[in-house]
Amino acid sequence: MVSGVATGTASGSGAIDNAVGNGRANPNAGTRVAVILPQESLPDEPKIVALATRVRDELARTLKITAPPRVTLRFHPTIESYQRATGRQWFTAGATTTDGEAHFIPLTLLKERDIVDETIRHELVHVLTASALKGRPVWVHEGAAMYFSVPHANLGQAEQVGQAIVPGAASGSTSDASCPADSELLHPASREALRTAYRRAAACFAGQLAAGRSWREVR
Repeated sequence: MVSGVATGTASGSGAIDNAVGNGRANPNAGTRVAVILPQESLPDEPKIVALATRVRDELARTLKITAPPRVTLRFHPTIESYQRATGRQWFTAGATTTDGEAHFIPLTLLKERDIVDETIRHELVHVLTASALKGRPVWVHEGAAMYFSVPHANLGQAEQVGQAIVPGAASGSTSDASCPADSELLHPASREALRTAYRRAAACFAGQLAAGRSWREVR
């Protein structure tokens, strides 16, 4: 382990992990939530573990799935470290890699921008849906993350999540309903290009749900 980095793990607090409404057993109680933080952010570890555990359970219920055995959230000490690990641009806030680990820019920056909750929710949707959506275009993955990372998701709220993940994503017109190519989301030419791609991904995903498809069937 890199010097100055520590991990915190939890299967969740009793109220969250031991029951899900009406005394029913929580199918995700055995899932470990691991949070990796740089030394300076360790005081926030209990709050982040509790938040991630709660969000994991909420999303698993919404998606009607069982969470994977381990969920790992890694908060990088610098934006440069985040970029090296994910290959994503400096103006993004989080990314989930192919090994299922969710990576984030420094927690201090997320707190300054007041997007800790939104960003964790967005990436946890990626973690929980990656297997079911494997092989689909990137817009399906991003559309799902934007749609389900807000309570009682709808397109307008999905765009608000885009605003949090890429500031300004909810601004502008959504008249271009064509679904974005993978390259537009993974290697955008600019911050504004990524904002537009997020809007289009959210619109495409919500449109297919409105047409009667389940989230697993969007393609």
